[in-house]
Amino acid sequence: MRRIPARTRFRLMILIQEWVQGHSRDAEVGDARRLALVALSSTAYRDRERARVAAVDEANRRRNPSIEPIRPVPRGALTLTFVGFLLGAAGIVPLLNQGTITRRSAPLFSAEEWMIPAGMLALISIALLAWLEPLRARGRIYHGGWEAAGYLVPGSILVGFPIYQAVFALDDIRDPEGWTRVIAGSLMMCGAGVWAILLWRRGRASDAAGLLVEHHDPLAGLTRRTDAEEIYVALDAWWEREAQRQLDARPDSLEAAAALALEWLANNGVRVRLKKGTALTRGVPAARWREPRG
Repeated sequence: MRRIPARTRFRLMILIQEWVQGHSRDAEVGDARRLALVALSSTAYRDRERARVAAVDEANRRRNPSIEPIRPVPRGALTLTFVGFLLGAAGIVPLLNQGTITRRSAPLFSAEEWMIPAGMLALISIALLAWLEPLRARGRIYHGGWEAAGYLVPGSILVGFPIYQAVFALDDIRDPEGWTRVIAGSLMMCGAGVWAILLWRRGRASDAAGLLVEHHDPLAGLTRRTDAEEIYVALDAWWEREAQRQLDARPDSLEAAAALALEWLANNGVRVRLKKGTALTRGVPAARWREPRG
């Protein structure tokens, strides 16, 4: 069997975890085919969502021309969130050298120089996360795989570092003005950390309420469910085009990914209904790749 690239295996793993969370414990071979096809292309998931959103918006506008379009995922804001947090964290690491634990090397930045910028970056990053929370709660970010517990990572770091700074490193600061800057930056960091923990509590409540299921609903955002068939037809057309493209370009890779999807679904306790002699992808016409009706 053809070797599957690591990036495809990783995408498939994420997609299967998401599928297991949002579906029953029964699956069909078509589910494995679709998971494999989306995992094989870095743009397939995004392209399918664009096709779905375009179809939903068109159906909604026909009913009500003044209706707001579905809010897209602001990928730029998501990128800035992580870049800001990483820059703040990157500034924390050399500051650890000021503490009594790691005195052997000099820090790249002094606490007086970096704490306020790091605190501001932390606040901006968590503010962006708070703005993105409604989308996360509805499974619109990271394939629905970003759970509320992820907020505990920045929360614990941002609360824990100022405590470390107060216990181990404040003795090295002689300048009163430097103390003021360090305390101000520490308070901003602690505030951002507490905010992240509050986001975790809010997100946990949203997850418990089942908001993530919207991610698995192809009709999410549709104002009239009577227009559902129009959305399914648009998605059927997208699956047919993408399947034909992959069958022409990488038939062996698609077959291998579908076989791996079946194996991993079974490993996750999913019963796959597969008749003897059923083909995975070889010989399956592109017209058979359809959006499942819910």
